Amino acid sequence: MNSPRTINPGILPIAVRGGSYVGDSFLSSSATTWPFSVLEISSNSLVVTISGLFSSRYEFPREAIRQLVLRSTRIFALVGLDTANLQIIHGLPNVPRYIVFAALHGEKLRIALQAAGFKYSSNLGKEFQIKFRPTAKLIVSAVGGGTAAAILGLLFRFRLLPFLKSELIVSGGKQVRTTDFAMSASTILFCGATICFLSALALLLMHIRERRRTSGAVGK
Repeated sequence: MNSPRTINPGILPIAVRGGSYVGDSFLSSSATTWPFSVLEISSNSLVVTISGLFSSRYEFPREAIRQLVLRSTRIFALVGLDTANLQIIHGLPNVPRYIVFAALHGEKLRIALQAAGFKYSSNLGKEFQIKFRPTAKLIVSAVGGGTAAAILGLLFRFRLLPFLKSELIVSGGKQVRTTDFAMSASTILFCGATICFLSALALLLMHIRERRRTSGAVGK
């Protein structure tokens, strides 16, 4: 049985190359792929450096790190790759709150963190979780998008737009019947409108439930 590979703490700092996600949340974060991100691990700080067109550098002193969450990437584990994502929960005011470093060599990352004396967990603490709260603006946007798609669908279905008046139209470099083109386009637009309206309904229900939960908590 092979013994686990160790890293001598005396050779810190250690640089691990990978990718990164930076932003206010996962949905709004900017992704940088391997090998354009580097995590430098030392005994008193973590430094994420992103190179490329929009280069940036984020330094996290040990005292500013509130929690480290390290998770293996399951989808890559299925093909035998030991990749891992490290989320850095911090208290720095001028740094994006969602910082995740994606390491191609998870073992090296784990051992380097241990060598530097950083503790990590696999679960994010409840106090650090970013909750999604649907706002009225988001609901209105979904309804507006659905309405616009539905109107365009009707315009295509009944060929009310000027470029749909002729019997033939060029689509994908080929001439096709305008009737067929208009029907296909309207079907896609109606599907998009349906998705927007259903999303708006789901967001509205979530918004109502959140308001009731908040009102109930205040009333207690």
